[in-house]
Amino acid sequence: MDFGNRAKSAAVILTALNLFVFHKNFVCRRGYVIKLKHLFAYYCSQLTTYSLMNHSPANVWQSADADVFWSEIARFDHVVQLYDNDVIFIDTLTGFVESAIRSNENAVIIATDRHLTALEAKLESRGHKIDTLIVENRFIPVSAEETLHEFFINGKLDESRFMKVISGLLQHAKGNQKKVRAFGEMVAILWAQGNKEATVQLEHFWTKLAKQDPFCVYCAYSKEILTSDEETVCGCHTRVISGSERQLNHVSFRHSLDEGKK
Repeated sequence: MDFGNRAKSAAVILTALNLFVFHKNFVCRRGYVIKLKHLFAYYCSQLTTYSLMNHSPANVWQSADADVFWSEIARFDHVVQLYDNDVIFIDTLTGFVESAIRSNENAVIIATDRHLTALEAKLESRGHKIDTLIVENRFIPVSAEETLHEFFINGKLDESRFMKVISGLLQHAKGNQKKVRAFGEMVAILWAQGNKEATVQLEHFWTKLAKQDPFCVYCAYSKEILTSDEETVCGCHTRVISGSERQLNHVSFRHSLDEGKK
């Protein structure tokens, strides 16, 4: 860890200790009885989250609770998953949506019709009422095939139309004044069709849009459609999550190699 990172860590530790002491004194003045070791453990957990977000080598895999990952660690990240099979992917996507629900956020899911059907079945099996989620704007399922056709015309991407279409979806999702996160599978469709240049271009469109009004973007590709191009895909993102294990309640992740060099 370089001097700058040590200084940041020291500052965070001091802040946590100061908060701990203040909270301790405040609680005692109010006459409440608490277990101070539990309070201190809480502040230590915040330091752990800070460390995961800022000081992890790019090639080191780590694990975090799904809610912590999606709502804190990757809150404004462009995340990618290269998955082994649909079971792993649908589990991760389910965790992404459920985390949004628990965090009082709305989830825009732009996926293939087949994956939307599988996702909704998984959510229903876990006690969620899909119709209610849709009516309340908590879960916004959108066809990736149909959406892609709106701005991929004559074999070329139209950036202005992309911005208009996706911004419209996001604004709709924010209608009840909640934060938004989005999943997009259109890039995987383009890649599977052999349109690698357009795929990278579309990934950059997502990154550009997310910088205008920061939100979490999650993309996923089946390993079956990738050969030796994993670095190209991962390089368009800030974080990579594992595609080799089921991740409903936790997420295994690392920085993208390109991001780690910045």
